[in-house]
Amino acid sequence: MIKPRALQEGDRVAVIAPAGPADEEKLKQGIVVLENMGLEVNIGRHVLDVEDRLAVADEKRLADLHEAFFDPTIHGIFCAVGGFGTARIAPMIDYARINRNPKIFWGYSDITYLLNAIKNIVT
Repeated sequence: MIKPRALQEGDRVAVIAPAGPADEEKLKQGIVVLENMGLEVNIGRHVLDVEDRLAVADEKRLADLHEAFFDPTIHGIFCAVGGFGTARIAPMIDYARINRNPKIFWGYSDITYLLNAIKNIVT
């Protein structure tokens, strides 16, 4: 298994919503926690966007995921919320590029689907 380096104070991290839309108040609270840990927080462009019951279209959620993994200044990725939608973007993920850009990737609930997909394909 590829193990990225541990996060350090001053590292830049991304918060994305690859499953469902984030709750704005909870997102703000989470950002404060990360900043209090000494991390610089970058929010994905589509974290608060909503179309129907899901966050925005699959392609937009996938774009936030790819941008976070492919940005060399980002050292960790936090998913703002779990929920339906992760399985829909899994077949479209560029796993080869993720393999070349390992980062801490954290999430819960349906994000576990992506965690396992990335682990099983990238390792």
